[in-house]
Amino acid sequence: MKAVWYSLCRTLQLLLFCLLLQQTVSGQLHADFTATPAAGCAPVYVQFNDISTGGPSSWKWDLGNGTVSFLQHPSTTYFNPGKYSIKLVVKRGNLADSVVKVNTIIINALPKAAFKVSDTTGCYPLNVHFTDQSQAQEGSIVKWEWDFGDGTLSSAQHPDHVYSGPGNYNIILRVTNTAGCVTTVSRAQYIKIKDGVKADYSFTGSTLCTPPSLIRFNNKSTGTGTLSYQWAFGDGH
Repeated sequence: MKAVWYSLCRTLQLLLFCLLLQQTVSGQLHADFTATPAAGCAPVYVQFNDISTGGPSSWKWDLGNGTVSFLQHPSTTYFNPGKYSIKLVVKRGNLADSVVKVNTIIINALPKAAFKVSDTTGCYPLNVHFTDQSQAQEGSIVKWEWDFGDGTLSSAQHPDHVYSGPGNYNIILRVTNTAGCVTTVSRAQYIKIKDGVKADYSFTGSTLCTPPSLIRFNNKSTGTGTLSYQWAFGDGH
């Protein structure tokens, strides 16, 4: 009987030793993770990857934006600009470890693109002055990209543009701030021009070098509506 008990005790001792050995081999828990990307312009989709050591069997994440996850490799989207702290708790059996990375996710704000114009209607040729009213939201505006709707572009902050023909023109402004965030504002058929006139002429002259010399002028002006003409020849006529 003693031999049986002795054998049983030895078996229990070996089992306990194996459990302790397994725990030693597995090592202590150490919580850790990576996040990709760690920064960007809102909204940003972030993938988290658990790189904890020690063989954890459960995970609890606080992703800083109100999202809690029990997945090993969770993901979430950050819609609002700001800095987010992330907490990860890992467990294996009775062992547990946690890590908090403060402000590890940085979400930058998009600029607000806006503008005003000196005129929205008129007769061509119409000179329109564009005034940028954009707000950087993050740093400052460093780039302006204008499309005036007639095939003409500009990179000036407050450009001027002359419309030389009738039409309804779409205006697009794209701005970039120092964080690299981009926003576009578009106004369809914002500049409307129906009537206008373009003055032009040609002439044929005499080969005589002394006056009087006959010069024939040919009116080549174009436009819409009823046109009237007034000539000034520079000699009082």
